[in-house]
Amino acid sequence: MPEGGTKKPFDPGTVALVASGQAAVWRNAARNFISGVDGSWFSPLEPLKPTAPDGTPPRLLDYEIGYNLLIQPRGTGQEGISFRDLRALADSFGLLRMIIETRKDQLCRIPLDFRAKAKPGEAPSALQRRSADDPAVARVRNFFEFPDREHDFDTWLRELLEDLFVLDAPSILVNRDRAGRVCSLEVIDGATIVPKIDAQGRRPRPPDVAFQQVIKGIPSVDLTRDQLIYRPRNVRSHRIYGYGPVEQAVMMINIGLRRELGQLDFFTEGTIPLGLAQVPDTWTADQIKQFQTYFDARYSGNQPQRSKLIFTPKLEKLDFPKLAAPKDEFDEWVARILCFCFSIPPLPFIRQMNRATAKTSQETSQDEGTLALLRWLRPLINFLVQVVLGETEVEAAFQTGRSSDPLKQAQIDASDVANGIMAPNEVRAARGLDPVQHGDQVGIKTATGFVPIGAAPAQPPAPDHDGDRPAAEKAAALAKKKALTARPDLAAGSAPDSIERIARAVHRAFGNSAPVIAGDLGRILGTAAKADDDRDRRLADLLAYIAGLDFSDWQYLAQPVEDALLAEADTAARAGAGLAGAQEGAAEAARQDAGDYAHDRAAAMVGMKFVDGALVQNPDARWAITDATRAGLRSLVEEAVAEGWSGQQVQEAIEESYWLGPDRAMTIARTEVAAAQSAGTLAGWRRSGVVAATRWLLAPGHGRLDECDGNAAAGAVPLGKKFPSGDYHVPAHPNCECAQVAVLKEAQ
Repeated sequence: MPEGGTKKPFDPGTVALVASGQAAVWRNAARNFISGVDGSWFSPLEPLKPTAPDGTPPRLLDYEIGYNLLIQPRGTGQEGISFRDLRALADSFGLLRMIIETRKDQLCRIPLDFRAKAKPGEAPSALQRRSADDPAVARVRNFFEFPDREHDFDTWLRELLEDLFVLDAPSILVNRDRAGRVCSLEVIDGATIVPKIDAQGRRPRPPDVAFQQVIKGIPSVDLTRDQLIYRPRNVRSHRIYGYGPVEQAVMMINIGLRRELGQLDFFTEGTIPLGLAQVPDTWTADQIKQFQTYFDARYSGNQPQRSKLIFTPKLEKLDFPKLAAPKDEFDEWVARILCFCFSIPPLPFIRQMNRATAKTSQETSQDEGTLALLRWLRPLINFLVQVVLGETEVEAAFQTGRSSDPLKQAQIDASDVANGIMAPNEVRAARGLDPVQHGDQVGIKTATGFVPIGAAPAQPPAPDHDGDRPAAEKAAALAKKKALTARPDLAAGSAPDSIERIARAVHRAFGNSAPVIAGDLGRILGTAAKADDDRDRRLADLLAYIAGLDFSDWQYLAQPVEDALLAEADTAARAGAGLAGAQEGAAEAARQDAGDYAHDRAAAMVGMKFVDGALVQNPDARWAITDATRAGLRSLVEEAVAEGWSGQQVQEAIEESYWLGPDRAMTIARTEVAAAQSAGTLAGWRRSGVVAATRWLLAPGHGRLDECDGNAAAGAVPLGKKFPSGDYHVPAHPNCECAQVAVLKEAQ
C-alpha cells in the first residue's frame, strides 16, 4: 500500500473472479484487431480499442451507474410505471380484477401432490407405493399444508400469484429457527423489494446482500439469496425487474378505466330525462314550475297513485328520448385484449359465440395459459422443496390433463386403457387409488379380452386334447390356429397406432367441417316457426343443403388412412399366406393384394375412387363416411324441425352430435382397421392355395340379433364367395368383433 493511502477490501466478486482464473480468460480471449483488415479501399477498419481495463468480463446489461444506491423500487429511469401505480390499476378496474381472480382460481383448482423422484424404468404403481411409504414425501406434504404456518396452500398460492400477475415480483421469505431449519415460507410484498446487482449485473451470491426491503422510503433490511426467493416470471435481459401482464396492458387498462367512469357519469351526472312533455304556449315559467312540483310530489315513489287514471291539462307533445347505449364494441375489444394478456377466454364479456368456438377458445386458454403458468410454478415449488427444504429426492406433481367433468374423465380413462395408451394402475394413481396386481401392463381390449401390447392376441378356445403332446407340437398347433383365424384384433401390436392415426385424421376433418355446416343449417332454420307450411319449406331447404354438401375437401384423408390400412393389411396378408403347404410366392402376391385393398378402400371411405391416379367422386362407394354423415344430419334436422328448434339450438346440436364427433371418428377407425386386417388375411388365404372355405364366428358375448347371426348360420362359405350379409369377410357392421376361420382343403 503506498504511504499515506487507505485500506479498502477487494470486492468479493472480483476476488472470486480472479481466483477462478476468469480474468485471465477474458484478457486472453480476444485481440483488439481483426486479421486481414487494413486501410485498403472501403475497408471496415479495425474496431475501436475498448476503454474497460484488461480482463473486464462482459456485463449482463447496461445498468445505471450507482444503481445499488437507489432505494426506491423501480426507481430507475428505465421503468415506466411504479409498483404503487400497478397495484392501483389492478384494484381500480373491476374487469381486470375479475380476470386476475379467475386466473388464481384456475391455478388453485389443479391438485398438487408430492412424490418421490421416479427411477429409470420404474412402473407407476411402484412409484406410487414408494411415495406413499417415503418419510421425506410425508414431511414435504405436511409442510406445504400450511407453508407460512398461517394460511393453507391455496391461500398462500393466491398471495404469491397476486404479486406475479400485478407486479411480476413474487417474493418468498425463508424463515429459519435457531438450528437453521426452515420453519416457514412467507409471501411478502414484492413492491417493497429492491434487487441489487454485482459488477457484471448478476444477483450477488451469499453472504453478499442481494435485496433490500424498503419501508416508508427507507432501506430497512438487507437480505441474501438464501433468505429471499425472488422469482419474476417474465425476465428480460435489459431490465432488472419483471414485466407482468398488468404492465403490458397498462394503456388498455387506462382506457377501460376512463370508459367505466364515463359510463358511471352517464347514470349519475346525465342531463337527459326519461321523458319530455311540451306544455301549452300560454303557460308561464312559474306555472310550469308549480305543475312540475305538484306532479313530482303526487306521483314520485307513490305506486298506488301512478296505477290510477290520471287527468292532466292538454299537452302539445310527449317525447321519450332514446338514450345512447353506454356499452359498445370497443368495450368488448378492451375485454378481449385484457383476457388475451392473461390467456383466458373472453366469453363472459362478449357477445355469445357458438359452442364449438367457445370450446376451442377454452381449450386454447388451457394450453397457452394454465399449463404455461405451471411451467413456472412447478420449478419454483421444486426449488423450495429440493434446495430450500433440502428434500432432494422429492418433487412436485400437479395433476394436469384431467377433466373437471367426472363422466367425461371416466370415458377418457376407459378409452386410454382399452386402446393401450395407459396402464390401469396409471389411471388409479391419477385418481389416488391403490394399485392392483398386474395393473402395470399396457394392452388393448379385444373381442377375446385384454391383450398386452407386444403379445399375440389370445385365440378363441377350441376343443383340443393335446395335453400330452410335446411343447414343440403344441406351439406348432397354436401357430397354425393363428394363421387360420381372421378377426379385427389380429394385428401384431400395430393396431392401436393405426386406429389412433385414422381417428385423429377423421376427427380433424369433422372438426373443420362441423362449425361451417352447423352455422349454415342454423341460418337456414333461423327462428323456429310455428306454421306447418313454413316448417315444411325450411325442412326442404335444410335437406337440399345436406344433399348438396361437398365433402371433396375430405380427400386429404385418403393418404393417412391408406398408410394405416396398408400396415394392418400387409401384416395380416403375410400371416394368412404362411400356412403349411402354401404356394411359392404366396406371401408377396398376398401383400400386393393387400396394398391394392388399402389403396382403393382409403378412397372409397371418403366417397371417392382413383382414376388415372386422381381422386374423383364415386357414387357407388360402399361404407362411405360421407353418405353416413349426410344420413345422420338428415335425421337430426328432421327432428329439429318437428320439435320446433331454433337455429341456435340446431347449430349447437350439430356441433355436439355423434355424426361429427370424436366417438364416431374412433368407431370409423376401429372398423376400418378390422376390415383391413380381415381383407389382408383373406388375400393370404386365397394366394396360399390351401384354403377352400371360411366360417363366420360370432364374437364372445354376441347377443344382439343382426346380420352376423345369418353369416354364422351359413356355415362354410367357399373362398371368394359372399356371406348372406353381402360381405366377403368380417366386419359386417361398425364395431363388429366377430372372427373368421379358414377351412383347409385337406379338412374337407
